[in-house]
Amino acid sequence: MNKHVFTPKNLLNASKRKAAVLSTICLLGIGGIGGSIAYLKLDTGKVQNTFTAGTVVSKIEENFKDLEKKDVRVTNLGSVPVYIRAQLQFNWISEKADQDGNFEMLPFKPDEGTDYTVVPGSSKWEKGSDGYYYYKEKVPAGVTTENLVSSITFKKDMAPDGYVLNVDVLSQNIQAYPSDAVKETWGFIPDATTNQEVTG
Repeated sequence: MNKHVFTPKNLLNASKRKAAVLSTICLLGIGGIGGSIAYLKLDTGKVQNTFTAGTVVSKIEENFKDLEKKDVRVTNLGSVPVYIRAQLQFNWISEKADQDGNFEMLPFKPDEGTDYTVVPGSSKWEKGSDGYYYYKEKVPAGVTTENLVSSITFKKDMAPDGYVLNVDVLSQNIQAYPSDAVKETWGFIPDATTNQEVTG
């Protein structure tokens, strides 16, 4: 899995000021049993049958302002409707990488309210018992969800010496059809229109 770390420029201007390392991980095309679920379209001609698999791809969108990560949402870049779930992970990681390019992660987590604050986004996202936030609607191709998080604010000077706050936003998407595959993979269908309970 590739991990991209983004550091807002305005957090780096002061040489000794704590920086917030913001990273986004997007897990693409999480499918049903044995891998991705392909959307199959059958075109029947005189000579051959052609099966065309749809794409299942998503992108996390977010904005940075001062010490805030704002307007976290997910866009369906694929060609078929999907259900989306997301997870927020908060960790302290070393400010500098070792000689192999690796960052050390502390075994204890930052505390919400003490080290950072979170302002929730749309009520269309609901947290399940598995720690994932589920978007309670199918997301058509090319459409962006409402905000998962309106803002995450980092409280500077709260990081342990030599460490910075790291926030990972992970998203998983699964093709909405066939719905039985969604239920088998996630255990339920996270759709408010079907009266499914978000339990994860």
